[in-house]
Amino acid sequence: MSGITHNACPICGGVFDIVAISAHMRRVARCRDCGHAFVQNPPSAQEIWAWFQGESYFADNYNRQGIFSLEDDAQWEGWLAGRFDELEWYIPEAGFRSGPPRRVFEVGCLEGRLIDALGRRGHTVAGCDINETMTRRGRAAFGRDIRTGTVDRCAPPIGAFDVVLVYFVLQYEPCPQAAFASWMRLLAPGGRIFCIFPVGDSGRADPMCLHFFSRVSLARLAQTHLYDYRLTITAEDRPGRKEHKAVLVGSKQA
Repeated sequence: MSGITHNACPICGGVFDIVAISAHMRRVARCRDCGHAFVQNPPSAQEIWAWFQGESYFADNYNRQGIFSLEDDAQWEGWLAGRFDELEWYIPEAGFRSGPPRRVFEVGCLEGRLIDALGRRGHTVAGCDINETMTRRGRAAFGRDIRTGTVDRCAPPIGAFDVVLVYFVLQYEPCPQAAFASWMRLLAPGGRIFCIFPVGDSGRADPMCLHFFSRVSLARLAQTHLYDYRLTITAEDRPGRKEHKAVLVGSKQA
């Protein structure tokens, strides 16, 4: 089953060529203009929603990092320390560790462990995720405002947040421009967005990865939505390969 079929590059609207057929019989295209690669016939919204449901997705996401329990705080100490180090390095102006309280929304928060940690530091927090099981467990465990669904579906307040955090979500969005625009609407004037997602071929092994960003396509995306931005591409060693990810930080005009 397929959802939309792209008739132009979903980033710049340019002409594309089909360059591969995936193992899941999806046509992989590449834009002649911005170099963006994408699945031209992505799965339906129902298929994407179903893929990310249940506790098994939580397990797949965290077990390989040595985390096997939502409730055992000790297992999460290193993970949270890494998240805060990353935020302090890439978006120091947010001052999450020592600055004034911020209003923070996380897109794709799963069970809400990060927003709970931010809330315990005095920030006002909320988040959303399409995994119904984990959002329900997160609400029960942490008592935070964790909504089920996409930003458009769960309707958080518009213009109400100083910072929006998005970890590894954009590559799963059939229409990344529309998704990014929905996240930007959450920001108050002068607010900042922090996004991380894979670039190049790093997502090819993931059957639900729909976009393989190039540096040029990322710049096009940022220039469309952000008043100013910083884009960093890093490489991490993984067994048998290097994995590249982009860190995009930008602001909404004050």
